Amino acid sequence: MAEHHYDVVVIGAGPSGEGAAMNATKHGKRVAIIEDKPTVGGNCTHWGTIPSKALRHSVKQIITFNTNQMFRDIGEPRWFSFPRVLQNAQKVIGKQVKLRTQFYSRNRVDLINGRAFSWTRTGSRFVATRPLKCFISNRRSLRPVPVHTCRRM
Repeated sequence: MAEHHYDVVVIGAGPSGEGAAMNATKHGKRVAIIEDKPTVGGNCTHWGTIPSKALRHSVKQIITFNTNQMFRDIGEPRWFSFPRVLQNAQKVIGKQVKLRTQFYSRNRVDLINGRAFSWTRTGSRFVATRPLKCFISNRRSLRPVPVHTCRRM
């Protein structure tokens, strides 16, 4: 297994993780993001903000079309099934994932798929602590910890 050295390792590719990674890379640090989901974006992109705004926007467009007199002159109101509206939201999510993946690539941030934990030194041992959003590894004080379950995205 190849050994990689990073100045900053970010746990999670959601909005906070993305911000931390981009800030570090803009300051000349070698950065990796470890994400346990198959695609980047976090809950914001896949379950929260982006899907709800995409759904709201689609519904608003349908309502605007159906209530605008200019459109009434050319035809009857149109109705869309909920699965069709959801399909549109999925397209928006796909675009967001592609955009964010390109950000990481363009800024040379390595994306690693797997689970990560921060480590703290207790005497001569390293002990797993609760997951943190971001931690900086000082190469002199932390030894590399092999993570066999991680793979590049």
